[in-house]
Amino acid sequence: MNKPVLEDVIEKGVVTLFCGSAAVKKSARLGQYYAGPGNQFWPILHQSCFTKHLLTPQKYGQVVNFRIGLTDLAKFKFGNDYEIPSLAYQSDPLLEKIHYYQPRFLALVSKTVAKSFMSDVFGIQALHTESRLMM
Repeated sequence: MNKPVLEDVIEKGVVTLFCGSAAVKKSARLGQYYAGPGNQFWPILHQSCFTKHLLTPQKYGQVVNFRIGLTDLAKFKFGNDYEIPSLAYQSDPLLEKIHYYQPRFLALVSKTVAKSFMSDVFGIQALHTESRLMM
């Protein structure tokens, strides 16, 4: 089997598991989560009090110190969401991680991930109203 673009960052005792869609090109090239230009993941994580200080993509591995885990739904592809084939999004491995690590919360980081995961696992089709995703 191919090697994942980015290895998961998850440990037992994780409280919140963040699941993105796939690594963008810059993240794949650097081997760092949420390294794309203008990505606001790290500032938002800090501003939302998930971390005590602002982490950078280079220090992504430190999320475990805050009981946070990182993964993607498409582990073997990279690029913008519109460049990733829908078959690359695999919900079963995410379910296995949820069962094994038992996070208290699962945070689906993008609409693409939410639509794919909720459809695969629960058969829920998302409805769009304005710019919000509603289940």
